[in-house]
Amino acid sequence: MTGWSRATTTPQYENPRRLAARVAHRQHLTELHAAGRLVMAEPWQDDSGALLVFRGDQAEVEAIMAADPHYRAPGVCVDSLRQWRPIVGSAPPPRPA
Repeated sequence: MTGWSRATTTPQYENPRRLAARVAHRQHLTELHAAGRLVMAEPWQDDSGALLVFRGDQAEVEAIMAADPHYRAPGVCVDSLRQWRPIVGSAPPPRPA
């Protein structure tokens, strides 16, 4: 099973547009998780960004990010989008059909 991880950084200042997009962003992530497309999402301890792990192909993950208002807010930057495959521990269950 392969998936995609994405790392983001956000500025340390509180931009009003970014803060306004946060509620919709978290709702979007909740819906993706319920649909089996998002495995996990965790912010960095210092709140400078986050790591999200998706299930799907690259085009699907890019479409997910394009639909999320958070990534259009000033200062939000996707640092990397990388394919991964777990080798230790249990892999997330397959995406629902």
